[in-house]
Amino acid sequence: QEGFENATFLPTNWSDKNIDNDNIFWQRRTSLGGFGTSTACTMFDNYTYNCANERDEIRSPKFNFTNVANVRLRFDVAYAKYDNVYSDSLEVKVSTNCGATWTSIYLRGGAQFTTAANTSSQFVPNSTQWRRDSVIISALTAGQPNVMFAFINRGHYGQPIYLDNINLVFPTPTLGVVYNSSTCVNGTVNFTNTTAGASNYTWTSAGASPASSTGTNAT
Repeated sequence: QEGFENATFLPTNWSDKNIDNDNIFWQRRTSLGGFGTSTACTMFDNYTYNCANERDEIRSPKFNFTNVANVRLRFDVAYAKYDNVYSDSLEVKVSTNCGATWTSIYLRGGAQFTTAANTSSQFVPNSTQWRRDSVIISALTAGQPNVMFAFINRGHYGQPIYLDNINLVFPTPTLGVVYNSSTCVNGTVNFTNTTAGASNYTWTSAGASPASSTGTNAT
């Protein structure tokens, strides 16, 4: 998890891709933040700076998902459009090879991205003007030893983009199974799997035929 509460920016083991190596980049903001007890966040100031041709990004540390089957990337955002012409976007990408190549997993801008009404003044969100977004990334990252994330400002001289509470969430499967309540000797029992949040299954039943199974359901 990363909530930008520590005064050091970028956070430890995070890295930057500053297109022009200038002072126009993501920055830490205090006295405001996303959900919970957050008191800080990161912000890209598209209101002050026209970055239409830049794609500055902050990159997470590398994560080892070798033994991870199910994972979701979650983060808080706040944004208001300047108007219907000057509008900005946030893109999130994932890499499974230490940043050599990237896959886009999230891209929102304009009305789809907003959490507050248009304003011609510089937007500073209050506690009700945040939204929590999440992306299921299991299909891309399961079993991968070098996973990174990049958060990219796609500015168009509109309003600041605020980002906070970046979390990796590992859902705990909820067990569920339906089967016939009784059967005759040597009869058939059908197990219908209603489990949520799992991707692999192992069934064992000593003396049954078959005695084990790795299917989603079992008979």
